[in-house]
Amino acid sequence: MKLYVFITLVLSAVMFFFPFLSVSRVFSEKSSVENKNSTVVISDMNGENKEETELFDYIVGTVAAEMPASFEKEALKAQAVAAYTYQKYLREKGTEVIIDGSIHQEYRTDEELKKLWGEDYEKYKAKIENAVESVYGEFLIYNGETVPALYHAISPGNTESSEVIFGRKVNCLSGVTAPGDRLSPRYSEEISFTKKEAVDIFSEKGMKLSEKSEKLMEVKSCTDNSYPTEIEVGTKKLCGKDIREYFSLPSPFFEVTESSSEVVFTVYGRGHGVGMSQYSADYMARQGFTYKDILLHFYKGAEITQ
Repeated sequence: MKLYVFITLVLSAVMFFFPFLSVSRVFSEKSSVENKNSTVVISDMNGENKEETELFDYIVGTVAAEMPASFEKEALKAQAVAAYTYQKYLREKGTEVIIDGSIHQEYRTDEELKKLWGEDYEKYKAKIENAVESVYGEFLIYNGETVPALYHAISPGNTESSEVIFGRKVNCLSGVTAPGDRLSPRYSEEISFTKKEAVDIFSEKGMKLSEKSEKLMEVKSCTDNSYPTEIEVGTKKLCGKDIREYFSLPSPFFEVTESSSEVVFTVYGRGHGVGMSQYSADYMARQGFTYKDILLHFYKGAEITQ
């Protein structure tokens, strides 16, 4: 009799709590869906033409814009986590509209991707969606805070610290090796300007120089990465980031030579050189490293969470 009463009570308890367990599971699933379907507002470089899109689609469009679809899946996954982390960091800092461009992250719509990929659209779109899906919601933290997960195309052989390039120290954005970058066919290039063109560019920035000057600029100091930290131009002191902006160079890492008629920049890498090198991410993926290996190499000391 006692056993019968006990079994009855257990069954009653299960029947009583089961609906709540089911509801709890439903809410859990709903929460996951809401996270995936949350939205982000994007604008063009002028802050106009605002567009609202689902966050998942935004990450897909950003990975497609920022990294070649031909790259290895583990590299694409690393890019997806970096892109997700960076948008999260921006929004936590109060950014309501993410700008499509060099200020924040590039983004491509489906229509743009169809034009870009042509007959490979379906294949590449599925590849990137699969990569994003497999890591969606994962992001990088350092000491409990979301990382400003910067990245660039190719470094000059080692990434540079955020303190050197942007004047702000971020512990997990210190310089590390970028193992594949020197193998890239786009690792370096020479870009030439006539002396007159260079003088005109400096003139637009308020610096009055003469074509007859033996040297328009003199590099006083630079890092081991060929990043000029101090360049004398007339009475002004500039850095590599300034010269990159003035002359629209592919990176701020360069050496410069001048003749009586010409200024020649030998430029290394592409992009600002801070954070993850995308070319080396693909190189590491081809060597068998996972997206976690790649991320924890470039964002030294960070953790991956969800």
